[in-house]
Amino acid sequence: MWTWLKIARAEILLWSVKLRGHRKLFFVLLSIMIVILNISLNLATTFIFRPLAAPFAFLIIPYIAPGLEIFFMFLFLFFLTYPIQYALQEFQIGHLEIILSAPVRPKDVFFGEYFGQVVIYVFFLFIIAPIIVSIIGAFVEISIFAQLMIITFSALLLLSASFLGNCAASYLSVKFGTSTRKKDLGKIVLMIVSAVIAIPSMMISLIWIAPWVLLLPAIRMIFQFSPSTWFATLVLFFINPFLTYNGIFGFINPALNALFACGFLAAVFGLGFKYADRFFSLDAGQPEERILAKENFFYRFIRRVFGVPSSVQAKEFFRRNENLGRLGYSVAFGIIFPIIMIMIQLFTGDPDSIMIGNTMNLVFVPWIFAMMQGLMVGMFIMVRSKDMIWIYKKSPKGVRTLVSSFYKTNYFISFLITIFLTVVISIIFQYNIFLALLLFLLLNVWELVTYNIVIGVQCSRPAFEERGTRMTINVLISMLLLVGVWLGIFIPMITLFSFFLDFTIVMFLVSIVSPLFMLAISTVILFLGIKQLDKFE
Repeated sequence: MWTWLKIARAEILLWSVKLRGHRKLFFVLLSIMIVILNISLNLATTFIFRPLAAPFAFLIIPYIAPGLEIFFMFLFLFFLTYPIQYALQEFQIGHLEIILSAPVRPKDVFFGEYFGQVVIYVFFLFIIAPIIVSIIGAFVEISIFAQLMIITFSALLLLSASFLGNCAASYLSVKFGTSTRKKDLGKIVLMIVSAVIAIPSMMISLIWIAPWVLLLPAIRMIFQFSPSTWFATLVLFFINPFLTYNGIFGFINPALNALFACGFLAAVFGLGFKYADRFFSLDAGQPEERILAKENFFYRFIRRVFGVPSSVQAKEFFRRNENLGRLGYSVAFGIIFPIIMIMIQLFTGDPDSIMIGNTMNLVFVPWIFAMMQGLMVGMFIMVRSKDMIWIYKKSPKGVRTLVSSFYKTNYFISFLITIFLTVVISIIFQYNIFLALLLFLLLNVWELVTYNIVIGVQCSRPAFEERGTRMTINVLISMLLLVGVWLGIFIPMITLFSFFLDFTIVMFLVSIVSPLFMLAISTVILFLGIKQLDKFE
């Protein structure tokens, strides 16, 4: 058996260690569930979804191509950046001692670990592919051959993106993983690279705000330069050739996309196989120790105002340079996003577009900014070990001391950022005192809401490590609460008030009322989380 194949088998056994003794049964049951899902969705699409969607097909069909391109870009960037997120974790000496004791090359380890993860990608693909088929099939008939092509090209896209992500992660680990200082610099680079996944997410949001933007020739042409679009075009061609975007190349566009896709696959896998020994290393860099010699004014101010525990939290936060990159990215996004909102409204040609844009900014900018900045900052590890919980539980105030110090430190940092952001946005859009003050208050209310939810989730499910499955699940739960609960309040309020008031007035009222409801709900989540942490054994 080839060395990389042995390592791949060991990798599968490693990530499925919790299923030991039941692995075969698990994979058999999962396969049966996937088959049932595929058959059920096909039958439901044919006999339920397509008849119901028939009256609206002529409205939706023009958006199938740009929608699939955006979705494929989202998948491509997700599987590209996911390995990078874990590139600079603490070096696992025990895991590699076994590998280093055997005569293996770095290339064998790299490909073994990659192909050990391919099994996960395959199961994910067979779950997501029938959903894609079901959504598109509700408006356009899809043959069995076209369904196979959807699975094939989706698999090639996912495998190439994940392979490229593993190559980038390995290179960055070698480049920045040899010391604490380089590792902090590397994490800033990783954060910036990983943040590009927000681009297709913002484009998907346009479907609800201004769907016609997706049909603009300039927007469509920009997407043609993405590898994900090449695969999406091939999928659309096999579904129905008239769905493909012809652009400036006429009907030869699918042929060019096939050529580009083949070239991309050959370049990624060919160059990756040839140069794997250069960007993947088994050497472990020893981290350097840094000592804080003097406490500056900022830390002294926090210690005097909020107490010693908050000062310790602030030092721990700013000791990592990657957190400065997170703050910088959140501020930049908070400035750029309202500009995009105004530009979208200006494209409509509505004479009241500026007023509508300002109102939309009051609704969406505080919510989006608080969600991004709060998740990036609030998900900084609060509880690093069980011993830490027990130490705080022995104190007079219990774990509330830990939670309050973490909360006050993060909110104070966010408070300073909201001042700066309010001033910048007010100057750019020439807000009066009332609008500027309202924007400042909404930013702070949404920051409180986000920290209540994020810290409440951390208290309920301590992660103990910054990058891991548990922390990833915590982020998803927090996002689900922030988005799901707010939409559950926002949509009914919009629907109810629209019968009596003008749209601009409705949005203005909702921008004020909905955060207050969210603040009450999030406060309950926070106190329930603290109560759960206090019971942690």
